[in-house]
Parts: sequence; structure tokens; C-alpha cells
Amino acid sequence: MRYRQLVGMLISVISALGYQVATPVPGRTLSDPSASLLSRHAGLQDDRSPGIDLRGIPPPYVFARFCMLPWGELWKVAGEGEVVVDYMDGMEEITRPSDKTLNAIFVTTAGSAWAVGDSGTIVYSSDWGKNWQIQHSGTGENLHSVICLDDRHCWAAGTHGVLVRSDDAGQTWALVSTKLKETLYALQFTSTRIGWAVGENGIVIHTEDGGETWSIIHLDKPMSPSNLKGGLTNWLAVKFYNPRVGWIAGYFWIATTEDGGAHWTCKHIDNFAGIGVVSKDGSTVWAIDAGLGSPANRWSHDGGHTWSRFVPSQAIGSGSRSH
Repeated sequence: MRYRQLVGMLISVISALGYQVATPVPGRTLSDPSASLLSRHAGLQDDRSPGIDLRGIPPPYVFARFCMLPWGELWKVAGEGEVVVDYMDGMEEITRPSDKTLNAIFVTTAGSAWAVGDSGTIVYSSDWGKNWQIQHSGTGENLHSVICLDDRHCWAAGTHGVLVRSDDAGQTWALVSTKLKETLYALQFTSTRIGWAVGENGIVIHTEDGGETWSIIHLDKPMSPSNLKGGLTNWLAVKFYNPRVGWIAGYFWIATTEDGGAHWTCKHIDNFAGIGVVSKDGSTVWAIDAGLGSPANRWSHDGGHTWSRFVPSQAIGSGSRSH
């Protein structure tokens, strides 16, 4: 068994018992605050989009082009068809499983990985990225998001409302009708039946039957409340802690629900483009900024009712060190 698989299993067992885990960096002791996973990635900023700052964001998480595993191994898509893995020892590994632009990636703790991209591209690895194979998505639309519940059940979404699903690890993908023309930028499933997807022009969609039917919500928020002609915001990220409590983020807005999406509380934030939301306990929440200007990640200690700018050093000793 590979070292990271063993570490992952131990973290999962310990976390299930209710303990928080600070994973040591080789060569340092746990008495040194910089030995924690959060500090291990203290210099973590994305080369492809320098404005994105992932320092202090607790693992695991998956959004946009990033997938961080529980033990601090970061997978991301970058460049033309590249998959980049940043290991805990500081080493980096780059593979190029496709000649198409890849937009999102998901990796399970068992080592299965899917990356999706332009022209309906889906590539799959069952062995931690050592070998990749092309899977047939059944669409030519650009895919912007992929999410999996386990090593068999996966969904991917993209332009013109396209949504595809697989129940057999991607051996076959089936188109799911959403009756949308808008691009879907992010999705999440909390079970094989309950899922969410968000996209352009304020689109939020929800299913409770595995995608057989979808309810469509137009959560229309202007890019700027002072300029109603500036167009509607694009929602770029979605995260549900449980079927009732969740958050979505996009250009200049973060929205919170506590009743399964029946009602949303929306907060306008200047100079912010939310591409990811991270939370473990439903109370402490991070919203990741795309960094179009200076990085402006936000966090909340009350489930999203109030937000403040997140400074990476605040993560140390915050008591919220895992996702």
C-alpha cells in the first residue's frame, strides 16, 4: 500500500472519531506550528493564476481547477492538458493526458482521478495518475466541473447547460437533461439523489432524484447594485455542508441557505470573484477569490451571515484546521 493511501486511511479513521489532525511535514515536529498541513502549503499560490491564494485553506477541498486530498496532496489542471500534483515533500509531478484544455479535476482517496475539459474531454486514471485513458462523455460541449461521490458515481457539467453522469467509474457517461442554455460552472452532489449546480446569469439548479428532474432558480444579482445595467452575476462555486446548509459564490456575491435552497441570503462584496467555498463544520466557511485584482479570500465564523477578509496567518491556531 502506498504511503499516502495509508496516511489517508489513518486520517479518515481519526477524523471519524472526532479528533482533528495536524499532519507533520517530514523533518519537523508537531511542536513547530509550521509543521502543520496549513503551514506546509503556506507558500501555496497558483502559477497559472497568480492571484489565486490557497494559503491557509484547510484540506480537503475541490473547486475550479483544484483538488486537495486530506493529507495535503494538491492536484490541479494547468496549461494545455496538464495535470500537476504537488506532493507533501515539496516534489511536483506533471503529466499531460490530453491535448485539450482541462478545466477541473477530482481525485478520490483511493487514487481514482477524473479531469474534464474543452470539447467534452474526460480523462481517467485508476492508479494515482500513473496511467490515463480517454473516456467518452457523449458531448462536445466544454466541461467546467466534475464531482464524484465515490469511485463509481460521478457528474460533470459545462456549457449550454450540459450535464453528464456515470454510475460505473466513467466506463459509460449519460447525458442528463437540464433544459438550460446557460453555462454551468460548478456542481456538487451530497448523495446519489441530491445535487446542485450553478452557472451564468444567476442560474442555480437543484435535483432530489439523481438528476431525473431539476428545479431552476434564478438567483439574479447584478454585478454591481449601483449599476443595474452591468449584467447578472455568474455563480462559480457551490458547497453544501448537508442537504439544508450551503453556500454559492460568484462575481461580487456570496449567498447562504439554511433551508435547502428555499431561501437565500446574499451578501455583496466589492472586488471579489468567488471560485470556491470550503467548510467542514457548517459554521466556519472560507470563500476563495479568483484574484482578478489583489487576492481577497473571505471567511465567516457564523455560517455565512457575516464575512471578513481572510489573512492566511489567521488559520494557525484558529481551531478550524480541517475541511
